[in-house]
Amino acid sequence: MKPFVHPPFKLALPGISFTLPPGWEITGFEYDRANGRFAFSDRMEPMGQFSFRKVPAVPDMPRIWEEIHRRATGGNGSKLRFTTLKSRVLLVLSGKDERFYASIYHPEKQFLMEWIFAPAAWGAVKQIERMLERATLNPPDSQGRENFALFGIEASIPAGFELQEITPYPANIELLFENKRHHKIVLHRYGMAAFQLEGDTLANFYHRKLCEKRYAVKTVAGRDDAAVDVPHLEFRVRGRFGFDALLGAWWRGSGEALFRPRENRIYAFEHIAPARIKPRECMEQIFPAQYREAK
Repeated sequence: MKPFVHPPFKLALPGISFTLPPGWEITGFEYDRANGRFAFSDRMEPMGQFSFRKVPAVPDMPRIWEEIHRRATGGNGSKLRFTTLKSRVLLVLSGKDERFYASIYHPEKQFLMEWIFAPAAWGAVKQIERMLERATLNPPDSQGRENFALFGIEASIPAGFELQEITPYPANIELLFENKRHHKIVLHRYGMAAFQLEGDTLANFYHRKLCEKRYAVKTVAGRDDAAVDVPHLEFRVRGRFGFDALLGAWWRGSGEALFRPRENRIYAFEHIAPARIKPRECMEQIFPAQYREAK
């Protein structure tokens, strides 16, 4: 079996999707529902950052970039060169020992998205131009599902759910989504899977992870209709906000896990809602690419 080589990392949020140049990773972040910032680095040094924020009207980006560049260089920087790429991205080049920039305004969502690249990123400027040219506005699919990609997780999320929390652990990542009724979808990617399984079954491993969250697991079973090993767990959990976590009614949840040996990673998710609502999400809906490739 050939060793697994992870493809370049993808970042996909409602309003923007792009793939980082080879070797780049997300090494820092700030995020809420209307604003976010992600820092990028390769193995040697920082390469820059991407940010987005709500802006109600079309901004004068050339003027804004000129002022940002003037402040960054103390007024002694090179004259900026502006180019509009075919994906509506404004690329702003400067001198090769200076920062350079890019931006796109999404009028439908009123989002301004900005890239600031460190001087070290000039060595990858051709890959950056291709990244920007291939960036998309990432619209929902015909069923309203949103495409999300962060920290190596790529998932399809049903309409109405928004990303609320990003929790990185050593070798692992957790993303929490919630809709207006406080129903939740939680995504996991566990690295070093062979070590974490330690010869145990995937079902037992996932059972332990849910128990660590104080979920009351009711059933553990395999799915007869799944093309690969996908343990399916049903559980109960207290209401998930405020004092409901201690005193509220029990909510019901379901979760599934998938082990990809070649990648040495485990993907899992939980769907949590009030007891009267039966969660219906399954592995092939949430993680369609991982499920398809594992068959």
